[in-house]
Amino acid sequence: MINTVSIGKLIEDVVSEMAVTGLTINFEVGTTEQVVGELVKKDNSKTHKSKKYPLIALFTPIEVQKGGQFYGTAFIRRITIAALSTQNKLVKDRYAVDGNFETILYPCYKEFLIRLCESEYVSEQEPNKIIHRLIEAPGVQEIPDTSDFVDCLHLDNLEFTILQQSKC
Repeated sequence: MINTVSIGKLIEDVVSEMAVTGLTINFEVGTTEQVVGELVKKDNSKTHKSKKYPLIALFTPIEVQKGGQFYGTAFIRRITIAALSTQNKLVKDRYAVDGNFETILYPCYKEFLIRLCESEYVSEQEPNKIIHRLIEAPGVQEIPDTSDFVDCLHLDNLEFTILQQSKC
């Protein structure tokens, strides 16, 4: 029997395996509207409002090029790692040793790539071999319909090879 996995489920599993000291990471997947909708739902919930961030959001659609010697190659247009911030914080403070980039965003980014490479479905075994474009976005209000002001790392055009695993 051939064991395959959807890319959305693979990324969800990667995020659930992440261990970043002191952080519980929220994962959302969908179109921009769907991800925002889930964040708005959490705004309206007393038990979930404080659990929105840090956030790793996988934006759809996701492409997989099939064929070749592997199961396929995944092309993810954007994954965003976001941390709650304030509008008044200076950009240089966001990059400071105690700022979001050093304490939340980059630790999550590094752990995400490590865990992705550990997946049985991913060919690349070195985080530096995962092709992507990294965009730092300090102090942006990217979340429409919410009052959330966030600092972000965007992983754009993420690309990795998917292995086809056989289970006997």
